[in-house]
Amino acid sequence: MRIGLHIGSVLPVKRYGGTERVVWSLAKALHHAGHEVTLLAGKGTKADFARVVELNPDMSAWAQVPEDLDIIHFQNAVPPQLPVFTANGISRAFTGKRKIPHVVTIHGNIPGNIIPDPNAIFISANHAARHGGSAYVYNGLDWDDYPRFESGLNRKNLFFLGKAAWKVKNLRGAMNIARMVNEKLDVLGGYRLNLKMGFRFTLDPRVRFHGMVGNDKKGEIANRSKGLVFPIRWEEPFGLAVVEAMYFGAPVFGTPLGSLPELVIPEAGVLSNDYKELADAIRNLRHDEKLIHNYAASSFNSDIMARKYLMYYEMRLNGEQLNTDLHPSKL
Repeated sequence: MRIGLHIGSVLPVKRYGGTERVVWSLAKALHHAGHEVTLLAGKGTKADFARVVELNPDMSAWAQVPEDLDIIHFQNAVPPQLPVFTANGISRAFTGKRKIPHVVTIHGNIPGNIIPDPNAIFISANHAARHGGSAYVYNGLDWDDYPRFESGLNRKNLFFLGKAAWKVKNLRGAMNIARMVNEKLDVLGGYRLNLKMGFRFTLDPRVRFHGMVGNDKKGEIANRSKGLVFPIRWEEPFGLAVVEAMYFGAPVFGTPLGSLPELVIPEAGVLSNDYKELADAIRNLRHDEKLIHNYAASSFNSDIMARKYLMYYEMRLNGEQLNTDLHPSKL
């Protein structure tokens, strides 16, 4: 199959970029499965396993889709078919010489009263259900891009992984839980001085900020951590930080919102809206790091993700619509 993956970012990413990591992993898995992959991505994208089309932001995305593709897979939204202006100034809608079937993965919560594309694919069952959809694929990662899991290391400290500037990620709640159990907290994805939320400077010396980190730093800290503290305040569409933590054998202590009850099995952590209950779970930590690692590695890898996307690609090539009763997100 000739598959196009459309994303506006430059690939591969080196530090922050959850969606980009997933798309990169998907592209490699599709290639390894014998498919021809085209990456329609930002200028500077390099991939020795795929054809690369560097997107021109001044042109319609549809106008840049190669006509030899069997299907085009967009991320987050299907670009509009913008007018194209001819030499004499007359505008006409660009439709292309051949209508290429498409799907679109919705990676976040859609704001307002927007109804998703009928051929949207969500990233968890909860995420799909909140939009009246049925099509979803769990995010998967190419674990070869990460450091190896090492068992038997001396685990100490807790960690937080996510965009600390987003209030819904609730770094403050994570710090409160860490204080309750008298543990140090490593923050991956934020800085001690944060000007994005007004002026916020964290004085607590038991909280260490590492900034935006890549896979090596994540692995270094998660492999030696007692667990991920993830007390989110929103309906998390997926939670890539959760599966990354579990891959390194770190249990998850978070709130049961969005997709988290689907991802975190009882053997891999505790979910509760009660901080005291989460603190007690951390104090009474009894988790099998190898079991947690094996669960994440076998359940959320890029090969499984690619096989599920291929199923939806086949449906579209057969003329089927993926969802029938979509509505704005229930938040």
